[in-house]
Amino acid sequence: MLILRYFGYLFICCSLSYFALANERIGTIGIVIGQAEVVNRNIELKITENIYFGDVIKTGAQTNLQILFDDETVFTIGENTEIVINEFIYDPNQNDELNRISAELIQGSLKVVTGLISKQNPENLSITLPTGVLATRGTEVQVLVKPGQNDVVVLLGPGPNNAAGERAGAVEVSNNQGSVFMDQQFSFTSIEVGQPPTPPQPAPAALIQEINQSLSAGTVALQAENIQ
Repeated sequence: MLILRYFGYLFICCSLSYFALANERIGTIGIVIGQAEVVNRNIELKITENIYFGDVIKTGAQTNLQILFDDETVFTIGENTEIVINEFIYDPNQNDELNRISAELIQGSLKVVTGLISKQNPENLSITLPTGVLATRGTEVQVLVKPGQNDVVVLLGPGPNNAAGERAGAVEVSNNQGSVFMDQQFSFTSIEVGQPPTPPQPAPAALIQEINQSLSAGTVALQAENIQ
């Protein structure tokens, strides 16, 4: 009986530890314009709302928002988007290799500005798409996932020998069929289900405009209302 009680105590402690981790604040909402919700917690998102590990975030039409993570990573999320925060581990006092952030973009648009986690260990920031995975390396990157169409990844961050003296950004996109490495600013790759990512090439202006329109849909709609 004593042994059973001991193991029962261990189970309770382990369960409480996991519960605390799953309910730990990892960031906050800096901007939200339009309608957005955390599906798993059934709440509407507002400015300063806390974001937690495991949150499933969904936006409506004419909506955009920003998540400010504790390591200074910034996610800008566009309209009609669904994203899951799968993992966030950040402790400035621990080994940098243990810090990591990962998310899954199910559909919609996303812009990532990398923070301290990626700066120290670029491979520790990853975004899963329906067609593959991208790892950012100290840069800015845009992603567009539309049902029935190829997924698109655009590298925005500074290229080599940039005037700001910043470390050149890069993105690696991979799936079971292959991978590509992009380190030229404003290059992009397109990924089809069951196919490797296409070789990097200059991103068409129309593509960047389409993504930017999605990422700023709420702001644009609000400005139009104020004009009227």
